[in-house]
Amino acid sequence: MRMSFVTTMMFVLTLSMGLAALADPPDFDDLPLASESYWNGSDGSGGFSSGSAFFNNSFTDWGGGVISWDGFAYSNLTQEETPPTAMPGQYTAITGSGQTPANYAVGYVGWAGLPTMSLAQPMQLDRAYFTNNRSAYYSMLNGDGFAKQFGGPSGDDPDWFLLTIEGFDQQQNSTGTVDFYLADYRGDNNLDYIVNDWARVDLSGLGVVQEVTFDLSSSDNIGDWMNTPAYFAMDTVLPRIDVEIDIKPRNNRQMVNLNSEGVLRLAVLGGEDFDVHEIDLLSLKLADAEPRAMGNSGKIGLFKDVNNDSQTDLVLHFNMGDLNVAAEATELILEGFLNDGTLLTGGDSATIICPGNVNGDGQLGGALLEITAIPEPSVCLLLSLGGLALMKRRRAKSEECASIRALRSLNVMIQQRTSERHENDYSS
Repeated sequence: MRMSFVTTMMFVLTLSMGLAALADPPDFDDLPLASESYWNGSDGSGGFSSGSAFFNNSFTDWGGGVISWDGFAYSNLTQEETPPTAMPGQYTAITGSGQTPANYAVGYVGWAGLPTMSLAQPMQLDRAYFTNNRSAYYSMLNGDGFAKQFGGPSGDDPDWFLLTIEGFDQQQNSTGTVDFYLADYRGDNNLDYIVNDWARVDLSGLGVVQEVTFDLSSSDNIGDWMNTPAYFAMDTVLPRIDVEIDIKPRNNRQMVNLNSEGVLRLAVLGGEDFDVHEIDLLSLKLADAEPRAMGNSGKIGLFKDVNNDSQTDLVLHFNMGDLNVAAEATELILEGFLNDGTLLTGGDSATIICPGNVNGDGQLGGALLEITAIPEPSVCLLLSLGGLALMKRRRAKSEECASIRALRSLNVMIQQRTSERHENDYSS
């Protein structure tokens, strides 16, 4: 027997997207660069811009072919430089490519200051991607003339290589830090690792930032000098913004019945700083469900003001039956993209009616009577009378279930008619 349990859950909309007010997120593919080459600041420009961010660089030509740089460089090398530089592999990600197909950034912690990303305006970051470069990776893996092999000869040394990311607001106050281990040998030897693929790092804990710095530290040091080559590779920084959404706009009863065959209406609310027209409608998914066409128009989404604030909102329809929600779920996730890539999030609470059953096993609750011996005649009589009573109860239960099924069919028909009426209302 299937029952319905009512839970209250928070709808959380998560759209990987961007706003018209923001420039493209930094992914370094907007930087001109010949194939199999790199930029290290030799033009003396002091840095470069990608998307909505500026990345610092300090370059020095010491003469006699000796140069140094710190801060950020960018590259699209897929193998070691030819001819090799004084530090082979310093411009090459260990992956041999970017997290996106083309360019990626390389950070180096030197003497002029930490690698720093300065944003065009304060914003909240969602994530970025990091990995080792070849120089640091092979130094940790094998050791070199300056640095030790991580783990030591026995593999038991608790070595580590840590990237610390720190955010700052407009007043240069720290907003928090995020730590990411590019190598970690501190635990079980079977779990030791040196990062050799692009790893997604959550930056949402930094809050709203104007500037972000990147620092490196290692277990391999002599005094204040770090022996591990102070490089990391970075790609695709995705900002995000929080917006207001409304489940079942114009409806004070925010109840969502996942047993029904109806339509869930959802509005993403626009504002003075948020243009809902920037959303890529074809990229949206809510709990694995794609938005359905509205009414007879065949269009996905309707742009109109649903809350009478003179701002255009986006109304979306989803088939209830398409939503992939676990019985124990406490949130629904909407994912998608704007035209330029900033993550967008919003939430609204609702009462959710989820499928379920009494015992959690899909069966009617109760115990079975097991007879292991032939009873006495008097007991047989009692069992017979009990059986008749049970048959009567089952017959009544069957009639009740038939009535319930009829009511459910009527409820589905009413919901379908109601959904059609609302679709026509929103399409008008």
